[in-house]
Amino acid sequence: MAPAAEEEKRVVVDDCRGVLLVYSDGAVERKPSPGFTTPVRDDGSVEWKDAVFDPTHGLSLRLYRPRHALAAGGEKKRLPVFFYYHGGGFCIGSRTWPNCHNYCLRLSSDLDALVVAPDYRLAPEFPLPAAFLDAQSSLLWLASSAAAGGDPWIDDVADFTRVFVSGDSAGGTIAHHLAVRFSGGEVGPIRVAGYVQLMPFYGGVERTPSEAACPDDAFLNLALNDRYWRLSLPVGATADHPYANPFAPENGDEIAAAEFAPTMVVVGGRDLLRDRAVDYAERMKAMGKPVEVVEFEGQQHGFFTIDPWSDAAGELMVAVKRFLLRSLQPNLVDTTMPTMPAVDVADDAGGGAATAASPCANDVVEDLAGFLRVLSDGTILRSPVGPTFCPSTFPSDHPSVEWKEEIYDKAKNLHVRMYKPSSSSPSSASGGGGGGGEGKKMPVVVYFHGGGFCLGSCTWANVHAFCLRLAADAGAVVLSAGYRLAPEHRLPAAVDDAAAFLNWLADGEQFPTAAWLSDAADFRRVFVAGDSAGGTIAHHLAVRAASNPLADDAIAVCGYVLLMPFFGGIRRTASEEECPAEVFLNLDLFDRFWRLSLPVGATRDHPMANPFGPESPELDGVELRPLLVVAGGLDMLRDRAVDYAGRLSTMCKPVELAEFAGEHHGFFTLGPGSDATGELIAVVSRFIHATGVAAAAAPAADCFAPPELIKLKRTPPMSSSSSSSSPPPHVVEDCLGIVQLLSDGTVRCSGDYSSMPILSDAAVPSDLTGAVQWKDVVYDAGHGLRLRIYTPTTITGAGAGVEEKEKKKLPILVYFHGGGFCIGSYLIGSYEMDNFHACCLRLAADLPAVVLSADYRLAPEHRLPAAHLDAASVLSWLVAGGDPWLDASADFDKVFVCGDSCGGNIAHHLAVAIGSGEIVLSPTANLAGCVMLWPYFGGEARMPSEDTGETDTSSPVKMGIDLFDQMWRLALPEGASRDHPAANPFGPESARLDGVELPPVLVVDPELDVMRDRVADYAARLRDMGKRVELVRFDGQGHGFFVMDPMGEASGELVRVVRRFPQPNRCCATLA
Repeated sequence: MAPAAEEEKRVVVDDCRGVLLVYSDGAVERKPSPGFTTPVRDDGSVEWKDAVFDPTHGLSLRLYRPRHALAAGGEKKRLPVFFYYHGGGFCIGSRTWPNCHNYCLRLSSDLDALVVAPDYRLAPEFPLPAAFLDAQSSLLWLASSAAAGGDPWIDDVADFTRVFVSGDSAGGTIAHHLAVRFSGGEVGPIRVAGYVQLMPFYGGVERTPSEAACPDDAFLNLALNDRYWRLSLPVGATADHPYANPFAPENGDEIAAAEFAPTMVVVGGRDLLRDRAVDYAERMKAMGKPVEVVEFEGQQHGFFTIDPWSDAAGELMVAVKRFLLRSLQPNLVDTTMPTMPAVDVADDAGGGAATAASPCANDVVEDLAGFLRVLSDGTILRSPVGPTFCPSTFPSDHPSVEWKEEIYDKAKNLHVRMYKPSSSSPSSASGGGGGGGEGKKMPVVVYFHGGGFCLGSCTWANVHAFCLRLAADAGAVVLSAGYRLAPEHRLPAAVDDAAAFLNWLADGEQFPTAAWLSDAADFRRVFVAGDSAGGTIAHHLAVRAASNPLADDAIAVCGYVLLMPFFGGIRRTASEEECPAEVFLNLDLFDRFWRLSLPVGATRDHPMANPFGPESPELDGVELRPLLVVAGGLDMLRDRAVDYAGRLSTMCKPVELAEFAGEHHGFFTLGPGSDATGELIAVVSRFIHATGVAAAAAPAADCFAPPELIKLKRTPPMSSSSSSSSPPPHVVEDCLGIVQLLSDGTVRCSGDYSSMPILSDAAVPSDLTGAVQWKDVVYDAGHGLRLRIYTPTTITGAGAGVEEKEKKKLPILVYFHGGGFCIGSYLIGSYEMDNFHACCLRLAADLPAVVLSADYRLAPEHRLPAAHLDAASVLSWLVAGGDPWLDASADFDKVFVCGDSCGGNIAHHLAVAIGSGEIVLSPTANLAGCVMLWPYFGGEARMPSEDTGETDTSSPVKMGIDLFDQMWRLALPEGASRDHPAANPFGPESARLDGVELPPVLVVDPELDVMRDRVADYAARLRDMGKRVELVRFDGQGHGFFVMDPMGEASGELVRVVRRFPQPNRCCATLA
């Protein structure tokens, strides 16, 4: 121990934030944690672990990866690798510090990347170049891991050809030195694709303006900057040492000779080091290096690690993600629109004249593709020039549509364009598929344009062209109304204007064109529609209408159409995170729109943006009219639209979802003449005409069906090499006119079941409908899949006075509909009654049983095994429990899987999966039997009944072997034969069933079915294996007779056969 006199002389000579203390005697004291408290925000979406990369120096790193990196079933998703070296002036900091940990959690989540955060030795104990050498070691550690098949935690997900090196402050300086050290980017088997320097920590003897002007209270001030360099550089070195100053004379031509990968330099407008970072980037670009600068105005040094969850940090994540995409795809076409000259905006946003503005000295703080600029003093500049995506080739007129324009709010200068099909229009004559014949009026579509609440007009050429086609093809009167725009008029101004327009419309006598519309418009069938922001407006009007209906009954709103609605939320969705920067609506523009349109200070969870936000009104008790929601498979907002429809469906709201799988946001206004737009309008037309007819026929509370999920998918073309001169795609497969596969890979789903004998309400006896109650539930929200639960009313106790003995638990029959895996649903058509629904009503009442009728994904959009996987999800949902109807009525010890045609195929595969242990039911559930009604199996070798060329003529659907073969072509994986295991249970690649423990099996085989011999052969083979199988032959009946006539005599006998199943010692029976 030192003498007291010497202890008193020992003083602190350098203090770095209280974390590092250097004493006068050379001693160094470090605190184990930073001098500030930051809570860790780990929501579990990212998993992480530590690993040692340099045992000699005791150095570790921390690895982060999104939990979804390993998809279901072990499928590997390769992620870019993103190195992050922490800051701290080479003197303090650690990967374990909570601010660094939080930042890396967000990096991994937002960038969808494997993040590697190494530590390195710190000064003054280890002055530079120790940190640089340690950083090199961490990169080489990854390279050795890639070469030798190292840590599987990394190898399972890492894409070693997409490695990025980043760092903040001192870590940014490390990134520069690594770029010079590993010139060309090749580090053994890994490739460095780019570098990100976040406010890099560079030095120099001569002060820059930003250093000289730096206030003492800044997070990084001049005194601390100098102290870091004094402690970290070799003893006696100045800030012009090559470790600190990249352009020091001692560096010579080292940088000029180095081959740099793309580099992004991030600077803060209030950072002491701003000028050095900007100078670095400019000098590098002068040397021809691929360097870009992103400046964050108003931000100080290290803002993203001080608060990794701030909006500014979020914007940084977006910028980094865009850089990663550009670095990996340098030849992407820049689709950003050219900047327009700044102009003064009129006092109101309704379309007043704009004049050229003189140059403004204010900085531009927001720029929406040149059409809208916000200056730092609050000035808003709008361009009078039309957008580049509205070319002059867009039609301004349609031969069968008349249109007029009118002002509906003079005070706000708000306009509406009105379109009506002329009497010569084919759609007006036919009613657009239901609108009525000659002399009959057409439904009215009130349409609100998109543009993130900031851009757009009913007068824009793309909006005009779309409305012309909508009126012509849908056979409807279209009213395209403008509204005030943000940021001059922030939300809820746009929604208020839309509501005011409906009130203006209700007071029909006041506008000049009322008479012009009166001969065509049926104002008792009004639908509110909108795209993007207009779709959000439609949602808010639907909610408002429930509590504040229109005062005048002159118009009746029957439904709402939300085309790719513009919803928001703080938490990113998968489709938002995966959105490429070059698309029409990307994440940067999305955030910018919300920032400009929401009330000042509001977040994206504001009720105007997020229908399910923490402060949004509860929708469970809101009585909504029917809604059609359209999503685009390539739209950044796809997941929000699907989630919106799914949540409403779980609340039993009347909602339909149509997804166009290969389409981007706003495809119908970007290409109003395209085939995809035609398909969209067909879907909208079907919705408005069917819903309008139902509304006119019955009271609002009784007329609408429960939610229907339209599975309309449009796949992108198989090849992008075709030119505009290529012939139009032709139909290569046409399945009953319901599903068509085109030569370019497009799938068309008409939803037209006119070739099928659809039942009417009158076909089902009232005593049967009164004996069973039913409801719809979502069992797979991710795929928007639902099922219907049927329970006899005497069991569920729906009425009072039910005897206790009648409340016994009933068997569960899980039923899958037929349709060759390509068509069908538990709900077909626009009304509640249909064939499958009637079948399940009868099964539930007459067995009696609790019946679950489930939808599943259909081919060719979703080829097998999609349907089998969805069926397994149904069982998982069932045994998970929690539904009050099932808890009250169902006997889980008696679960039966059942299906007709391809539903019977599904039942077989479920029974095999359970019997082989591939699917494990809960301990309280038991598979008691498998019921297959004329199961749909295949095989390359023909059975005798298949080889005769006969056709089953017992139903309106002529079901011959050609139709069954076609459905296999559409349903099986591309290139697969009918011997594929999904089709042929006994094919050459199918698993053997000898050792599979199957439950009792009932097989129903109609005499006139062309597949009867294949069905009989299936039952015989199982019986030869010692399985318990009952085969029942129905003479005089054809494929699907129960579905075609659920109330018929033969169907009644079929239900009695199922009720008696399983029967002891019975293997075969024939029912004449």
